[in-house]
Amino acid sequence: MPSRRPVCIVTDSAARLPLSWTSQYPLVILPHLVSFDAKHWLREDVDLNEHELACWLRQTPTPFTVRAPSVEQFIETYQALDKQHVDVLSLHVSAALSEAIANAQQARARFLGSCNIHIFDSGTAALGLHMMVRDALRLLESGCTLDEVVTKLRFLRQTAYGYFVSDELLWLKRSGRLRPSQAVISMMMGIIPCLTFEQGDLVAVEKVRHMEQAIEKVAEFAVEFDSNAYCVLTQLCPTANRLPQITKLANALNAFSPAFKRDMPVWSCGVTLGRLLGPRGFGFMAYEGDVAKVA
Repeated sequence: MPSRRPVCIVTDSAARLPLSWTSQYPLVILPHLVSFDAKHWLREDVDLNEHELACWLRQTPTPFTVRAPSVEQFIETYQALDKQHVDVLSLHVSAALSEAIANAQQARARFLGSCNIHIFDSGTAALGLHMMVRDALRLLESGCTLDEVVTKLRFLRQTAYGYFVSDELLWLKRSGRLRPSQAVISMMMGIIPCLTFEQGDLVAVEKVRHMEQAIEKVAEFAVEFDSNAYCVLTQLCPTANRLPQITKLANALNAFSPAFKRDMPVWSCGVTLGRLLGPRGFGFMAYEGDVAKVA
């Protein structure tokens, strides 16, 4: 018989979930750490909110460093849940974007034969991870076991999409998404990379010469999704400093398709994506997951 023990979800701040949810649901959110000087580390959404991050970026407009929740944080979290006799679904940002999965796996080794911990790589971040956590909570509330939820998440993982633009070539070079030689040539020629998720990583798939072309590329990607998909526009600090490119993209979508003639939410992409895209990077994300079809 499958386990019927209570299940708690452990995720990370790349899911862009309100911290208040941890008191409303069986949920633990571990923050990523951000540093602008490699000495002082701030916890995303705990010590560093979106407005504070925007202020830091105005003072220090250079790439920041991001660390995943540490092995020790995972051990402490799993230990507390083990004492409560709770099974764990550890659902995290893509392993290609953060070391959260690797640190969780290292921590889990301490609990083999004790706490039932399933570590799941979402293959995405921001909206995709956010919606997968919400769907996992819904599935648990409906009575699904941990194994059943994991099976359904494997399907839902394939329904998260994103397309992004960034002319922050220094940020892309530092993250390894552009080789130094590529970054130099791109800067000399004024090339703007367009990026999407491939096997959980953010990779350049197209290059354009003007921001108007880049916005058009994002819009062309976005209009492939119908009204059943949950769609958002995204950048690093939208509530603190909405980018003009976001407004232009929204207008382009309205012109492209009647399905987008509505107020589309603008989300923070979080620091795991923001460290790649930079403060001027932006994009579109969609989630087509439907729990009813997999429940």
